[in-house]
Amino acid sequence: GGTGNWGDGTHWSLTSGGAAANCVPTKIDNVYFDGNSFAGGAKIVTINVDTSCRSMDWTGINTANTRTLNGTTNRNLSIWGSLTFNANANMVNNFQGTIYFKSDSTGRTIDLKGKTLNGNNTYFDGAGDWTFVSAFNSKTLNHQKGTIKTNNNFLSLINYSSTSANTRGLELGSTSAALTGNWNISDSANYSMNSGTSIIFMDGSFFNGGGLTYNNITLTNPTQVSIMNGNTYNDFSVSTAKIIGFEGGKMHTFSTLTIPDGTSCSDLVNLGTLTAGVAAAFSMASGIYNGDFLQITDITASGGATFSATNSYGIGDVTGWNITSPAADDFYWVGGTGNWSDSTHWSLTSGGTPGTCI
Repeated sequence: GGTGNWGDGTHWSLTSGGAAANCVPTKIDNVYFDGNSFAGGAKIVTINVDTSCRSMDWTGINTANTRTLNGTTNRNLSIWGSLTFNANANMVNNFQGTIYFKSDSTGRTIDLKGKTLNGNNTYFDGAGDWTFVSAFNSKTLNHQKGTIKTNNNFLSLINYSSTSANTRGLELGSTSAALTGNWNISDSANYSMNSGTSIIFMDGSFFNGGGLTYNNITLTNPTQVSIMNGNTYNDFSVSTAKIIGFEGGKMHTFSTLTIPDGTSCSDLVNLGTLTAGVAAAFSMASGIYNGDFLQITDITASGGATFSATNSYGIGDVTGWNITSPAADDFYWVGGTGNWSDSTHWSLTSGGTPGTCI
């Protein structure tokens, strides 16, 4: 039937290359795009209505010319089975709407074959399970129900969000996941996590782990990160952030911990609680954590490991830390009128060069 709208029944047949069915697929119907679906030059299938199908399969198309799945942001596509794209570059997914994976059955698969789900949100909202056959590339993955099995494949997202109280599971295996945004599991009462040997790289500023157990987490935001819930990590690493906050009243458990160092008294890394007046607790069974030029506020440390910080300051409850403050200096005000907090008005010598610290 060539180029046309999904909602046009004359573009659908009950057999490959057969007569028009004059009706459109429903959630119990499988959808195939194959060698008889398109002839000649570039063709476009536009999802012009909110629609459903069981499984969708593009593997059999003629890829001599471009074959595009199209649709605007206000359209919804519900898939009750599996999804399989075509790896050829001439198969283009340009659907900008929301996709809902709705299956209540097990054994469903998703094979994007290098394509990206372009809608702002992709929902997993069925009681079944889905196994990724290839890398999964999407924007925000909303995991509201069911079990996702990444099958060791690469996961590329803006955000991962799981905020429902439904039964959910995530099996990561050896997956490497890269998020340009945030990770948020706000309700983990019915959530099962198998983190395997996975590693999650997150560039956003907010990580809510839901109180679950992770393998390796690396937070790469250059400015500020907030860590919510009392999670357990094999390796937890913050790359360069200068402000690092952990939820107070929670136990944050590490096998290994990496926090960036400051460089001077005017370039301290702020490590502290997110809950004013309520300390966050660090626990590490063994090993040594050494920090330098830190300002530690209401973070306690326990568990058998040694927590040390040189050229650093402890504020509030910092039980369990070995903190060595910088050597005392004499400071001289320079530069006339100004603010106390402006390091350009302080020097270590009378009339000397300013800008060391305050």
